[in-house]
Amino acid sequence: MGRGVTWPVMLLVASIAGTSQAADRWQLSEATQKGDLSRIRIEMKLEGHLLLRSGDKTTQLPLQATARHDFVERVVDVDQQGRPTQTVRHYDTARATITVHGVPRPRELRPERKLQVVQTLRKRTVSYSPQGPMSREEEELIGQHFNTLALGGVFPEKEVGLGESWRLAPYAVQGLCGLDALVSHEVQGTLKSVQNNQATVRITGTVEGITAGAEVRLDVSGKLSFDLQQKRWTSVEWNQKEQRTQGPVSPASKTETTIHVQRDFPEKADALSDEIVSGLPATPDEAALHLVFREPKGRWEFLYDRNWHLVTQTDQYAVLRLIEDGELLGQLNITYLPRAKRGEHISVEELQKLVREAPGFRIEQVIQSGEVPAEKGCWIYRLSVVGRADDLPIVQNVYAIAGPDGDQVLMAFTTEVSQVERFGVRDLAIVGSVTFKPAK
Repeated sequence: MGRGVTWPVMLLVASIAGTSQAADRWQLSEATQKGDLSRIRIEMKLEGHLLLRSGDKTTQLPLQATARHDFVERVVDVDQQGRPTQTVRHYDTARATITVHGVPRPRELRPERKLQVVQTLRKRTVSYSPQGPMSREEEELIGQHFNTLALGGVFPEKEVGLGESWRLAPYAVQGLCGLDALVSHEVQGTLKSVQNNQATVRITGTVEGITAGAEVRLDVSGKLSFDLQQKRWTSVEWNQKEQRTQGPVSPASKTETTIHVQRDFPEKADALSDEIVSGLPATPDEAALHLVFREPKGRWEFLYDRNWHLVTQTDQYAVLRLIEDGELLGQLNITYLPRAKRGEHISVEELQKLVREAPGFRIEQVIQSGEVPAEKGCWIYRLSVVGRADDLPIVQNVYAIAGPDGDQVLMAFTTEVSQVERFGVRDLAIVGSVTFKPAK
């Protein structure tokens, strides 16, 4: 009789004990599905200095930046782990102000580019507008804000208890820190508290990586709130201290960034209706990812690959550099030539003289010289030479391009002799996309 009573009691006690133990551990992971909607608000503040080095001297220029992004997002596709691989966003607000040495430079997304597709391509998250190309400033404004899609890699793969820590997924660290490549990281998450169905995760650690060819070291810390009932993260506080070496497209810098993110879940979003989303391509073509460069007066423009980075732009000239796999592959110097009479352009003799007299470059051999096929009313002349710059063997392809109304531009593409094969025909891709606007 006693044995008959004891076993049910023991089983009941074991059951209660098992339930209590399970309740002390939590699964922190999102159950993302196609069609899920979120509204996300991001506010960023950055302070620090640009470090300009000349010989043994370093000049510090004060650097500040603020940004605000407010968008609604709809999940279009997910991977086998339930992580979003494609979303579509509509930005109600996307603006930033970058202030260097007291001079503010505001940026804002044009209304016709507020619809954005965000997609994982070749292990990188890219944003593009299905309604047309963005400028480099717009791409940086949209493509370089805090990457909320990377937050899925913050969570542990198994249940955790209070005080337990885990190592963050490398793709999450790379995305959250805005790196082109991750060298190493020691970033971990820790479950700090659970209260009223809200879990708080602390994030701390160090990171080494590469961005636009520059080495970057970061100390990161943050806090993430996770709703255990909805199985969704709801807010993030992110802080990072960054030291960046001088790279081929940017000076050295030392900055500290603070980011606040809020997320809620609307039931509908008219800007992301089924009709709008159904018309989006599953994979964008290369042209959709190109950026547009416009001459300051709007007289002409061209399209270019995102691996080209705008380094300098004035009312007289611009400089772009090509970075591939963290390595400087080439440079494009653009000179805005004076407008000629309708139907006229710079002479071949003038072009040859400009190339011969270019400072810091000595011609050793002319490879090719002649006209290039162009659209009706336009004129393109190419002069290809081999020479030396600072005793470095260089190939330079110089193009004089003129439109029907006399607008003209000089483009000089430069690459090392050893990089000619990798550089390929990227010069022709840009030259062939130059479009002149009708004169007013």
